[in-house]
Amino acid sequence: AASKRAADSTDGRVDSVWNVLELAFALAFAVESVARIWALGMRRYWRSLANRFDFVVTWTAVLVTLVVYLPNAFSDSRAIRLVLTLRLFRVARLLLRYPSV
Repeated sequence: AASKRAADSTDGRVDSVWNVLELAFALAFAVESVARIWALGMRRYWRSLANRFDFVVTWTAVLVTLVVYLPNAFSDSRAIRLVLTLRLFRVARLLLRYPSV
């Protein structure tokens, strides 16, 4: 019965607060990256290694989220968590950039 519940928690449905938060943050970060590209222009935006890293992490998270939640053979929501751990590097980079925070 416990293994059945574990399998149900990774069936690709957006059915928990964490799943909804993951989806909301992925979309929020995607909107942020598009807004920054629009404001700075692609060439200026892409010059920054930090922006490149944020772009790759953000859009990878969006793509993995879509793959997990859209109907298909792969629907293991643990894949999202794996990609989202990269966001910790983004937070660490921001903390290093602003050490007084």
